[in-house]
Amino acid sequence: LLRIKVWDRQGRVAFSDLPALRGRQFELEADLKEVFDGETETEFTSGDDAENEFERGLAERMLSIYLPIRGADGSVVGAYEIYEDAAPIEADVAQTSRDVLIIVGAMAVALLALLFLAFSGTSRRLAMQNRQLRERAVTEEVLTADLRRSQERFRSLVQNSADVNLILSPDGTVEYESPAIERV
Repeated sequence: LLRIKVWDRQGRVAFSDLPALRGRQFELEADLKEVFDGETETEFTSGDDAENEFERGLAERMLSIYLPIRGADGSVVGAYEIYEDAAPIEADVAQTSRDVLIIVGAMAVALLALLFLAFSGTSRRLAMQNRQLRERAVTEEVLTADLRRSQERFRSLVQNSADVNLILSPDGTVEYESPAIERV
């Protein structure tokens, strides 16, 4: 702790660890007014305010914490203010920010790698399936062409044949009969 002040409601320093501050009157600023309304206030300051003339030079930046002092009936009768050196706090915040950045960066890289692997594997699989589909299509085209030629030969053979040709199912039902049946 760099400095302690206890304020009364009129803006006078009722107590301080620095005797020169005791009894000094300062204008009530917004943060002190909010504390008198029952709020807790904190701020980082470089000590430029008039009330901080004795704190200048204690630290480059300070954390100022205001707490209300309540009476027995719960009303705010004063304010307690402490100043701390902000350098360790800001260093911790900066270190935590760096740590978070590193962790988030590492997670982003891991996620990117995972997405790359997933898309890469999916791409390879789709390429393989496309190649197989193309091969099947070529095979089916060849089989379809063979089937057409076979059907054309059969049709030509049956239509031009003088013999009677029948195709029977296993139960004896006629599946096909050649045109020669009518001539015979």
